[in-house]
Amino acid sequence: MGQPSDLCFVARAGVPGSTWEPGPAFRHGGAIDLDSGEIDGGGLEERPPRKSLRTEGRAIARSQNAAAHRWTPFSVRSKSFGARDNLPMSTGNVRASSARRRQHWEAIYEHRSPTEVSWYQRVPAVSMELIEEIGVPHDSAVLDVGGGTSTLVDTLVARSYTDITVLDVSAAALDTSRRRVDPRAQVKWVSADLLTWQPGARYALWHDRAVFHFLVTPADRERYLQVLRAAVLPGAAVILGTFAADGPESCSGLPVARYAPDKLAGILGGSFRVIASRRERHTTPTGAVQPFTWLSARREPEG
Repeated sequence: MGQPSDLCFVARAGVPGSTWEPGPAFRHGGAIDLDSGEIDGGGLEERPPRKSLRTEGRAIARSQNAAAHRWTPFSVRSKSFGARDNLPMSTGNVRASSARRRQHWEAIYEHRSPTEVSWYQRVPAVSMELIEEIGVPHDSAVLDVGGGTSTLVDTLVARSYTDITVLDVSAAALDTSRRRVDPRAQVKWVSADLLTWQPGARYALWHDRAVFHFLVTPADRERYLQVLRAAVLPGAAVILGTFAADGPESCSGLPVARYAPDKLAGILGGSFRVIASRRERHTTPTGAVQPFTWLSARREPEG
């Protein structure tokens, strides 16, 4: 049977054929809880790795042309900020939903190697092209949102970036990357759910590959933007990678929002100036192709 074009396919190791499993990108976004049907946010917790949890899920398939633009390298550095800048925390059943999301993604990463999942990239080529076009200084603070087992951190370390933070809801994913990356590297590993994360520093670069497109409600998108604005200083860079307008309509059994560059720029708003865009056709380990839209932008100075 052929793979549905709007799904993210994950091959199951050691089993003939395949199985359907939840995809990667929703780890940090607002969720539509598949048990209750309720739309929710996220939860903030640092946590140790869980014991093995087994789940079966649905499958997915995730899938370059804009002019380069470089600005004079900015001098934004990581900057601590106090309680007065803290974002309001959501209440109610947010933590329960976050715990279910965390359990879901821990199970995925505890039972799959990084190279078996559909979102695997050996080299994060588009990410690095945009980072280099922007001219982010190597000693600036870089945040990879939903970094999980991504190899972006390896590439940044290899290119002498010295202040890197990787955030993911899955401690198991972060543990995999932590074991892989040179222990001498200056990398901070943060296990947290993005929508209720309280940034403890400000960053020169916010990088997000395949988190934002899973935020399908205006409230969740606004919450994401609140966290983004709290985490980056004026002059900082933002790089977003989402499913393109002709990309998958759902992933991991969940709806997604698909974006053309102008739509993505409109959501970022007037406080961010677009630098460049890309179209990528991501090929999964099973050979499925998924169109992505990439956008880089700079946060404009305030006032």
